[in-house]
Amino acid sequence: MKKLFTLAFLCLFALNTFAQDLGEIDTSFGTDGTFLFHPSKINEFSYFDYVYKILVQEDGKILTIGESRTDGYNYAIYVSRHNVDGTLDETYGEGGIVYLKVDPLIYKSCPYDAVLSKEGLLYLAGYAYNGLTAGFILCLDENGFEYEEFGEGGWVVTELDQCGLIYEGIDIDKKGRILVAGYYNDEIIVRRFTKKGLLDATFGVDGTAYVELDSDPAAHSYAFDIKALDNGKIILCGDKRLGSADEGLFIWSHLIRLKSNGTMDETFGENGVSYLYAGEYAEFALSLAVQPDGKYLVAGHNELYSNTPEMPRYESFITRVNTDGTIDTTFATNGFAKFEPFQGDGCINNCYSILAAPDGQIFGTIYSRNIATESYRGYVYNLDPNGQLNESFAGSGIVPLPKVYEEQEEINTYTMAFQGDDKLIVAGIAAFDDPAEAGPGDYTKIYLTRLNIKYTEDETPDANVIVDANEITETTIKAVFTPDANTTEYHVGIYTEEAFSQAVLSELTDALKADGKAYTTEQELTFEGLLKDTEYVFLVVAKNATDEWNAKETYVVTLGGDGVEEMYAAVNIHPNPATSTIFVETTLNTNAQVSIIDLTGRCVKEVEISNAVSAINIEDLERGVYFISVEQNGNRKVEKLVVK
Repeated sequence: MKKLFTLAFLCLFALNTFAQDLGEIDTSFGTDGTFLFHPSKINEFSYFDYVYKILVQEDGKILTIGESRTDGYNYAIYVSRHNVDGTLDETYGEGGIVYLKVDPLIYKSCPYDAVLSKEGLLYLAGYAYNGLTAGFILCLDENGFEYEEFGEGGWVVTELDQCGLIYEGIDIDKKGRILVAGYYNDEIIVRRFTKKGLLDATFGVDGTAYVELDSDPAAHSYAFDIKALDNGKIILCGDKRLGSADEGLFIWSHLIRLKSNGTMDETFGENGVSYLYAGEYAEFALSLAVQPDGKYLVAGHNELYSNTPEMPRYESFITRVNTDGTIDTTFATNGFAKFEPFQGDGCINNCYSILAAPDGQIFGTIYSRNIATESYRGYVYNLDPNGQLNESFAGSGIVPLPKVYEEQEEINTYTMAFQGDDKLIVAGIAAFDDPAEAGPGDYTKIYLTRLNIKYTEDETPDANVIVDANEITETTIKAVFTPDANTTEYHVGIYTEEAFSQAVLSELTDALKADGKAYTTEQELTFEGLLKDTEYVFLVVAKNATDEWNAKETYVVTLGGDGVEEMYAAVNIHPNPATSTIFVETTLNTNAQVSIIDLTGRCVKEVEISNAVSAINIEDLERGVYFISVEQNGNRKVEKLVVK
């Protein structure tokens, strides 16, 4: 087991001792840097609220998403919108807050995660509970109203008799499709929905991918966060559990990567799974971020040895994972940064959120609790691109969040978001004693705190090319490519979506840069000989004045055709990788057209076959990655082909 280094620091380090501005509370926000509110609004003392997600709109306004005990017993979804300074936006909902329920009679409607679309729509995912659990997705427009064009009146809800379905994470891919991840009866589930709220039949089985990590029926697996990647693939984090509390429970945290069709990506980790092994005991991976270079940041916490069984001990961890699923051992110490603000038996340090800044900096939160003393505190940390604490941030790289009132029993933090490039908004709950009940932490308020930070954006704007596919037929696409003023050069490639999803994006972009077809002005290009009723991807790589490249995808579908599904069972291509000869087996009783295409989209070999098993000589092909397409009876199969 690798030796992990734990960083120690003073838990009650005062904010006013920091000489640097970075990491200090921004006192222009709310009251002395904190805005406090309680969505429930039942009476002065009887309320209980949670916040799970905070987002910042393009105009700088802030959204918080959580649950609120609006009637003193049942929980409803609440969404609040705040002005840039933290005050509630009175133009949104009821005085700045919207209240919603899956069903008026449901005991609990809980939104665990949320995401904003490019169009300004807000998507929430979570679960409803009334003895049984049902996963839901809710879509709200920019004014907080249920978006009628999504699902049924803005909702997509599973049947309430499907006990055990909970959505924990949500994201939107580059096509605007909605991805949710969670678990159904202790098994990881990922679903993809169209913009209309319909299950996407091209994903998994009728829109659902069940991720099995272990053949042992006693093993339980969970997913807690999900991100849609630029190349169409999907990454999610969670854990696998085996055993029971009585017999001993083993918990391993993991990353899982899926292909765009919902199947496991075998090029990642071991058959699509990478176990983190953050510690020797139980470990939980709860939050994900994707760096600009494509590497994955994972935050969570792991159990440490405790001398007292009833007093568990946890430290938080952050690790960085390479795109092939291996731990990046150049990060922090052997790939892990560890923090334990509260130390000793009974001290639990949870890490719920992490953010990756454009310049490589990392920001995260820690919620620390001492069971023995019933003391609590929230923290924010800042790591440099190497995973080390940034000492210019609050003088040490980590800062405790301020208490709101002296009588406050608890303050913790769940979520955070960037507000521009110099502010960080952190949200959580502050718990207080209820004088009427004389019990600790009997009511809670939501707090927002703003800290001063600084990360740098690229000062040179990215090159961008607008793609307008203005004429589409069954077999042709005519498109106009218009570069902006920041573009000095661009290259164009076209691929079937099927082939594109199997490719490595960096290999495609490198091939396009070297294709010898550099455009600098507006071009109208026609692409012929395409397949009917097929989704194609235009990949444009463009360069700006400082020789920085930017890649952009545009999706277009040709007209007509009957689809390609039956072809998959009818064709087998082997060996792959190959050196001199490949064999194509087909069970359909008609001739087939075989095309081998390089990464620039150029067809380098075409062969017509008529036998059940046909040999194709590839000795004339250079070593590298290609796509092989087999078309028969109007149907088609595409695979990646590696020539050694």
